[in-house]
Amino acid sequence: MDVSIGTVIYDAAQDIGDEGFRKAGGRPFYVSAAQRGVAKMLKDTMTDFRTWTHPTAPIVKLPPSIEDINEVYVENCGVTRKVYIKENMHRIDGGYAARDKWDNGCDPLTPSMWNCAPPLNLLFAGRWNGELHLSDSCLSWPTLRVDYSGIGIDCMGDDFKIPYWMREAITDYVKYRAALKMRRQDKQYMNTIVNEMKYELERGSWLDAKIYAKRMDRKQRADLYIYLETFGTDR
Repeated sequence: MDVSIGTVIYDAAQDIGDEGFRKAGGRPFYVSAAQRGVAKMLKDTMTDFRTWTHPTAPIVKLPPSIEDINEVYVENCGVTRKVYIKENMHRIDGGYAARDKWDNGCDPLTPSMWNCAPPLNLLFAGRWNGELHLSDSCLSWPTLRVDYSGIGIDCMGDDFKIPYWMREAITDYVKYRAALKMRRQDKQYMNTIVNEMKYELERGSWLDAKIYAKRMDRKQRADLYIYLETFGTDR
């Protein structure tokens, strides 16, 4: 029997001592964590590879359905070049920023390796708050292509039912995210929860759900695909 998202987030919040959803950031935080958990579970158990294209621009807003990016490319007249992702690179305030260390080695994507501007043949971008921030070298290519892992659905609303076979896994995922958020308030206790949930997400409830999903027969998988199409809609 499927379980409402409200039941799952209530169970998670109660288990870590946040019954009123106040300590970790309110109910929206828990709903978002559950959505992310469901999306991750579906990516772990279903094959759904997709491609999204968009005209290049300094900053490109990614669709909400894109979460796990596999590769990023720029294209022009049938020619494709890979774009490398640089951690913390962004174009806020019109410039580049990236996490430099005192010794950057031979990392060509680090600003301290450049004299003034990045090389024209170096194609790179950064992910920043649901956006791709492209280097100037990417902008001479007309088309951006993102290959990503989809989840069979484009969106999830704030009120949907979670398939029964992933209930425990999603509850543990929400507890993990909330404990990470609440570590500043009670570091010792929350670290205990984090470590317990890491085990569940690696070898416990998460693995059990993945094994169950792999054992689904053809009809069960077909029913699941039909169910996913109704996420975020009135049913």
